Amino acid sequence: MTIEEMRKRKKELGYSYEMIAERSGVPLATVQKVLGGVTKSPRYATVQALEKVLKNEEEKKPVGSGASTVTIKTAGSSGMKNYYQKDIETASRDEIVAIQNKGLVDAVKRVYENVPYYRNKMIEKGVEPGDIKGIEDLHKLPFVTKDDLREAYPYGLLARPLTDCVRIQSTSGTTGRRVVAFYTQNDIDMWEECCARALVAAGGT
Repeated sequence: MTIEEMRKRKKELGYSYEMIAERSGVPLATVQKVLGGVTKSPRYATVQALEKVLKNEEEKKPVGSGASTVTIKTAGSSGMKNYYQKDIETASRDEIVAIQNKGLVDAVKRVYENVPYYRNKMIEKGVEPGDIKGIEDLHKLPFVTKDDLREAYPYGLLARPLTDCVRIQSTSGTTGRRVVAFYTQNDIDMWEECCARALVAAGGT
């Protein structure tokens, strides 16, 4: 489903953002940003979780308006009961690998097309995006070292327009040229979700 199709489906079903967040396990803020068009390139796992709810494949169940943390009990589990994004945190190994494979293939294609510095490294190693089918091909890709990060300073490794970047972090540069990292809003959202999952797994609420 495209984002526009999701918006139409949401309207057809009469779902609120809160209902979608609780049923999908996706944080409310992320649901609002994705369906509101703020996040232009949502993560594959996020889109899958939203699609599952909006295609109405899940069994209907009462939905409250509380926090997005969901309590799940499974036989033979490790004892962990609280989840922040249940579809991701309880995914099977095959599902995880599928997400990783798609993420890697998409990332390699995007970088090859938009980052001349890394594209040249791939060409030097004789690798093309079509050679990367999944994580089993990860070893074929050229490494990026700290020297590369310094040599490409400041914008040489950007895969998105600078105007899409909402945050910049940098080393002090005391031992050489600064190493700079740029983040889009989608990067921030993804980091926020990763931190939230870690905190809930550690017992946070």
